Amino acid sequence: MLLKHAGMEPIRMELIPKDMKFDTKDGLVSWVRTTCLPFTSIVPEEKRDAFIEGIVEQYLSKNPADIDGTIHIKSVRLEIEAIKPVLNDLI
Repeated sequence: MLLKHAGMEPIRMELIPKDMKFDTKDGLVSWVRTTCLPFTSIVPEEKRDAFIEGIVEQYLSKNPADIDGTIHIKSVRLEIEAIKPVLNDLI
C-alpha cells in the first residue's frame, strides 16, 4: 500500500459517488481532454481532437443530456485521511 510505503497510517478511506455535470458538450470535451490525458496523449496529435470528439459523441449517444440540457457523468472520488506517526526517537 502506498500510504504505508510513505510511512503513513490510514485513518479513513472512502469512495464517494459524484455526479459530474456539464452545461454543454464543449464542457464535456474539455473535461475529457484534460482528465483522460494519460490515455489520449498516445493518440497522434493531429488525430486527438477527432478521437476525443468521437468519445464524447459515443457517450452522449448512450447517455443523452437531461431535460434541462445538463450532461451527467457518474464518477467516484477516493478520499483518504492519513497521519504520519511521530517517531519516538525524535522526542
